Amino acid sequence: WLRGSDSGRVANLRSCRFITGWSQEQVVLHLNYEDTFQGEQWSSWAEEMRRQCDLFSIVGRSKGACTRVGSTEDHLTDVVCLLGREVIYHQPLDAFAHPNVFAMQEACQWLWSRFEAIQEEMKSVEGVRLLELYCGFGAHTVPLSRSPAVRSVIAVELDKRLADTAQKNCALNGVAEKVTVIEGDAGVAGQKACEGAAAFDVLLVDPPRSGLDCN
Repeated sequence: WLRGSDSGRVANLRSCRFITGWSQEQVVLHLNYEDTFQGEQWSSWAEEMRRQCDLFSIVGRSKGACTRVGSTEDHLTDVVCLLGREVIYHQPLDAFAHPNVFAMQEACQWLWSRFEAIQEEMKSVEGVRLLELYCGFGAHTVPLSRSPAVRSVIAVELDKRLADTAQKNCALNGVAEKVTVIEGDAGVAGQKACEGAAAFDVLLVDPPRSGLDCN
């Protein structure tokens, strides 16, 4: 489509990027330009491409300018089967998500089995109390909180947008009463959680690619 397009629409195009969820049912195309591109003609051209390519939305960006055609939502809606049950996610458009849904499924299955083993070892009838640091938008939080071996979850995320989305995802999947999402620094939240007597039984850390912070 881009190769056959009006050269004026792609002459200043620096890069393009596709964003999609695990189900790959919604696809967003980002077009990054060196110079200005805005105008009704660009919007009409982008809307035609969006319809013919069946895209969720197209976002055009240049220095100080951003135009979107298609859906105006700032997130993708994903439905994926984890641990035998469907999980509904709102995923912010530029948030990091595990790129391999099969690896995600395997990771959740392994964690679920570990929680069951820990519960049995603790001889806890009510289940373990989980502290999850760097929870993101709740990718692990939601399916793991459904485990009968998990009594409660404290999920910590520094990014306000991701923390808010994690809270919404918990509500979407009916686990909000079991999960407390805290917006804040993982190290500080972890220290506060340790202040109470036996505040949690299991610590789950899935840090960003930059690694753990100094706290």
